[in-house]
Amino acid sequence: HVYAVTFTNKAAQEMQHRIQTFLPHLRTKPYIATFHSYCLMLLKKNIHLLDKETSTVIDAQDAQKLLTSILKDRGLERLFNAKQLLPMFSTIKLSQLLKTELPDWNMHHMQQFIELYNAYEQQKRLSSYLDFDDLLYTTYKLFSSNEAFKLKHINNHRHILIDEYQDTNTIQHALLKEMSLINNNFAIDSVCAVGDEDQSIYSWRGATVQNILDFNKEFAHTQTIKLEQNYRSTQNILDIANNVIKNNTDRNHKQLWSSSTTTHRPLLLECLSDLQESALVGQLINTLSKKEQRSSI
Repeated sequence: HVYAVTFTNKAAQEMQHRIQTFLPHLRTKPYIATFHSYCLMLLKKNIHLLDKETSTVIDAQDAQKLLTSILKDRGLERLFNAKQLLPMFSTIKLSQLLKTELPDWNMHHMQQFIELYNAYEQQKRLSSYLDFDDLLYTTYKLFSSNEAFKLKHINNHRHILIDEYQDTNTIQHALLKEMSLINNNFAIDSVCAVGDEDQSIYSWRGATVQNILDFNKEFAHTQTIKLEQNYRSTQNILDIANNVIKNNTDRNHKQLWSSSTTTHRPLLLECLSDLQESALVGQLINTLSKKEQRSSI
């Protein structure tokens, strides 16, 4: 009755390993996966409920190749870039699915852009392809359109744990609601979302920090537990971090602290570029390594 969703396959594998270590005699282990892997598992198990009996999942690289071939066929490879178009295609699909308005992109070639989107979607249908977005969108449609499927899932999965919630996007948030709510009321026993809006750095990849900020509004009777003790940094570093983070306009107040007695003083280094910053960090590491070698002689 328990399953967990996290951000990367590596994190999911680490969690599975820890569960195996902590509970070696547990016959049925909690299912732990990424959103995409979990959706793929659900679609495979319920393939009879889908329009097509078989589909091939293509990764981001294959999706780019497919779109690039469409661009070349139309002589538009110099006008559009496949890697840049695909996130915009995701936005279109999301707006259609959730019936929201599209951003005002103000593009000079909007008509060609829409035609490319339709051609890409058509080619996937003809080839029975599902890209990573389709895994989420198809699963969402299954939940929202098939009441029997949704009720069965809710009855069999009573506890949901989600890691790195500040990195979720709009469709993942909508999926969680479908998996746990009926008519905006809790239909399962618990949802536990772990995250920190101050660590939301993936907006360029579609992450929506509002998901975690509005969590207690979307899910009734939410209890917030703050984990403010930090085990990695000294208090001097945390004081600097607290003074920077407090300037964020949308956040839940937190005050990070450490019981570490180490008194290393942080250094402030100003760089003109990311290249200069990385070079400087490398030089400092080399200098410290040489100092450590001399100290051990």
